[in-house]
Amino acid sequence: MMHTKRNNKMSIIYCHQSLRRQHSLRLVVCLSVVVGVLLPLVAWAEGYVSGFAGVNLPQDLTNIEGVGSPPNTTRNIIIEDLKLQNAPIAGVKLGYYLPGKLRWLGAELESFYTNPHIKQQRFSSGGAFRGGAPTFTVQGAAGSHMRVATQALNVVVRYPGESFQPYAGMGLGVFWGRTSGFITDTGSDVALGMNFLTGLRYMVTPEIAMFGEYKYVATTFDYGGTAMMRADYQAHHFVFGLGYHF
Repeated sequence: MMHTKRNNKMSIIYCHQSLRRQHSLRLVVCLSVVVGVLLPLVAWAEGYVSGFAGVNLPQDLTNIEGVGSPPNTTRNIIIEDLKLQNAPIAGVKLGYYLPGKLRWLGAELESFYTNPHIKQQRFSSGGAFRGGAPTFTVQGAAGSHMRVATQALNVVVRYPGESFQPYAGMGLGVFWGRTSGFITDTGSDVALGMNFLTGLRYMVTPEIAMFGEYKYVATTFDYGGTAMMRADYQAHHFVFGLGYHF
């Protein structure tokens, strides 16, 4: 009887150890597969870092609601579109292309800054602007300062030529905007938006590249502070840059 119990106990211990060995073996196999897949990507992937500068050609601010702080305004004030100035733009990119047959596909993180100030202009208010009449027009109103910083994550496709590489991409951006001045008062906001791009890259050497690029960005700012203004922002960017590929 004791001998039978001892054998059963030993069988249970052996089964437990066997299951642990099988689990460990499966874990080792899984890790080997993961490393086997990722190691070639790390070893043979193409990365790049680049800087660029150019011009921002913004469209008018549209769908504007609410200007100024209470009690001098209400949130349902709607005024006509506000014209923005052309402005310089500058930024950086950090990107990665997949290896092998997928070398046409990649992803990049980019950050850029511009200041398309609101022009001095005539505009009309559909509500009580700064305590004025319910509907009136401001002639030659002083403009407002406006700043926009963008961080975007893009999916990029390219033709992986040896010298010329046309490419295009799109992604989601986080837009920080701030405005201050006579027309808008002061406020800032962080909003999500879209970033679209297309360009042409020329490989000067296997490591050094020149490129020209067009971007289109779109978002909606809902400024807080004393601005209390909501507006749609869209802009066209034309930039040139240099990149290092590794």
